[in-house]
Amino acid sequence: MRTPLRLPDPHILYSALKALHEGGGCVREGSSEASLLEAAGLRLTPRLGGWLCAQSLAEDALKLAERGYDVERVAEALDWRGFEELLAKYLEASGWVAVRNLRFGRREVDVVAADPVSGLGLSIDCKRWGGRWRKAYRVREVAGEQRRRTEEMLRSCASLATKYRPFRLGKYFASAVVTLKESVRGYFGGSFVVPVYYFRDFVNNLDTYTHLEGAEPGPLIRNPCARGARP
Repeated sequence: MRTPLRLPDPHILYSALKALHEGGGCVREGSSEASLLEAAGLRLTPRLGGWLCAQSLAEDALKLAERGYDVERVAEALDWRGFEELLAKYLEASGWVAVRNLRFGRREVDVVAADPVSGLGLSIDCKRWGGRWRKAYRVREVAGEQRRRTEEMLRSCASLATKYRPFRLGKYFASAVVTLKESVRGYFGGSFVVPVYYFRDFVNNLDTYTHLEGAEPGPLIRNPCARGARP
């Protein structure tokens, strides 16, 4: 009979993840941190000098979140690039088509994704907030800016659709700001503000989230470049 995987205590594992982050994705071979991370199912690759290094911290973070660890605590082990990658990989694992760091003109959107089944799309600004940026008024300002960025992106969709599949799949897009920590949560300035702890629920129930009666501006922005879209 196969013995079930016994996962490490969360608080001890989070400390090991912090050491992995501070070590640039590597820990010492034979260390307690290495043993804990491997016990949690992470694959560490030997490197010269007695180091063990993660191949992808974002993939490891997603794996741990799927095993029930607190996604917020796990995501703390990532830098801002890894945080963006974590969100994109979760969307892809859920069947979405995702693109990271999409540039148009002088603008850039961290993650653009579309669900081929529902025809809904997301334009996401990822914020791994530091302490001074966690104030509620600042989050609301960023939400409004993300909405304007998303609208501008969709106005430029003709030049993007040939290269990026989300613009051919998503009939309507919602604008979102996903934060590491929770300062505020809700709908502000035309964008959803979603702490990463709630991101799974937000994605899985996006159709419900976007049914906001009387919201101005409305949460869904029509994509004129989607397949079958009328001019």
